[in-house]
Amino acid sequence: MPASASRPSRALTRAATLATSVGLLLACACGGSPPAVDGPGPVAVGRADREVGPTPLRVCYDATASHGADGRPLTLTWDFGDGSARSAEPVSCHVYAEPGSYAASVEATDLAGRSALAVVIVTVTED
Repeated sequence: MPASASRPSRALTRAATLATSVGLLLACACGGSPPAVDGPGPVAVGRADREVGPTPLRVCYDATASHGADGRPLTLTWDFGDGSARSAEPVSCHVYAEPGSYAASVEATDLAGRSALAVVIVTVTED
């Protein structure tokens, strides 16, 4: 077997190096270091300071215990379950004006686009 058959050609090696460099440049231009896609994804943790109460019920939610397995930053998004605007703050307070049960959720998304969801059920009673 000729020696050249056991090694990649110089052109193939340059093409692979260029493709890797372009991928790294694109990843770095979009937010720093390239995201890791292997390993465990993020963990979403959502807590409420109260889960039952009369209208109007003010509930403060906390997602600060959410974390990425690799220590990279997460994007957090709260959905309060009543059709109101979402919040991107890790700690968010919301007032429920109508009685009912609401499934408030926080989505934690890492730089690789992987996400996790935590749900808190809140019950608002007649006042």
